Amino acid sequence: MAEWGYISFSELKSISVNGIEIDGEVEEAWRDRRAAEVDKIRTANGWPRETPPAQEERESDLILKVQAGHSPHFQDLFAEVTSPYSDYFGMDPNSVWRKAKE
Repeated sequence: MAEWGYISFSELKSISVNGIEIDGEVEEAWRDRRAAEVDKIRTANGWPRETPPAQEERESDLILKVQAGHSPHFQDLFAEVTSPYSDYFGMDPNSVWRKAKE
């Protein structure tokens, strides 16, 4: 289990291992985010989204995923909508499958 917390930038830059220092530069595009805002961290920990997308948006996203081949079989789609860790949990797989195959 990782330890979550903050470290100062100057402390991070001061780390040296066998004479090799960390090259630390601040990128202009970088912004601090909470761990729950990073999709991969949120999903791996099973945390729900703080602001779930609208139902229509979720359905259209899932239809696009099926059309792109992410769920080649109905059983794959069914597993996606029945997993409590999925953003598509609770959706009707029959209507999504039908609309994706039209």
